[in-house]
Amino acid sequence: MSVLPLLHRALRYAAGMAILSLAVAGCATWQAPASADDAPLRERAVSETRQGVRVSAAVLGTEDSKRMFGADINKTNVQPVWFEVHNGTSQPLWLLRSGTDPDYFSPLEVAWSLHGTFSGATNARIDDYFNKLGFKNPIPPGTTHEGILFTNPDRITKLVNVDLFGTRTLIPFSLFVRVPDDISDAGFARYIFQYPDSAVTDYKDLASLRAALERLPCCATDALGSAQGDPLNVLIVGELGDIGAAAVRRSYRRDSREGDTGQRVFGRAPDAVLRKQAQGGAPSTWVRVWLAPIRFQGQPV
Repeated sequence: MSVLPLLHRALRYAAGMAILSLAVAGCATWQAPASADDAPLRERAVSETRQGVRVSAAVLGTEDSKRMFGADINKTNVQPVWFEVHNGTSQPLWLLRSGTDPDYFSPLEVAWSLHGTFSGATNARIDDYFNKLGFKNPIPPGTTHEGILFTNPDRITKLVNVDLFGTRTLIPFSLFVRVPDDISDAGFARYIFQYPDSAVTDYKDLASLRAALERLPCCATDALGSAQGDPLNVLIVGELGDIGAAAVRRSYRRDSREGDTGQRVFGRAPDAVLRKQAQGGAPSTWVRVWLAPIRFQGQPV
């Protein structure tokens, strides 16, 4: 017998075994959890009530993800957020997912990351399971809905926008929610930086505000204060929650890098750095933020 036919037969056998192994592996890689217990999420959820609506939110960590999905979804660069919304109004409400994250993931997109090769039945069960856990709209009057929204990851503290809309109605929430598995960040609280009241001047009219701005530095400096850094070219007036919510809606996320810390204003590194990733390999857009020792009509600058 020729050696060549034997070699072909061996290769076909090896290929067949490899395909069978992939199929068996795909069928065995995921099992539905016995119970998607959300009790730990409820215990640490951040809640707020407004206009008859109560909203609660919690970010899932690694153990939460394994318990609820049967896999660590966080490893796929997706950050699941658990929501509970009680609608105490007289009309149905909808949760605007893009308000929480303009680049959110659908349940089926996340489920696809767990699909196995040649595992059609298992893949269908995964899709069905993730669809059931996703947050459902609308929320009828007098009812409570809970579910998961799959977002892009944030570190340490996540600013969670919750926009609920109905007929000629928009009820927004901004919740600061701790991210599990990350170390605490004492430097980031609800307010980025606080001056003592005695060091802050509150200006009541635009003319005096403009005059105060003209007295501020034109540019950042390096860490030693000896070289001029980037120019200061944007003024933002308002509370952190409102500013942060607007930034999140435009796909900006907290992202401080080594080059940012070398820029100093008021003798300190930026209080926060936000970045918006561009498409097609273009450079990201960044915003470095410092709280100034002034206010305008009671609002931070």
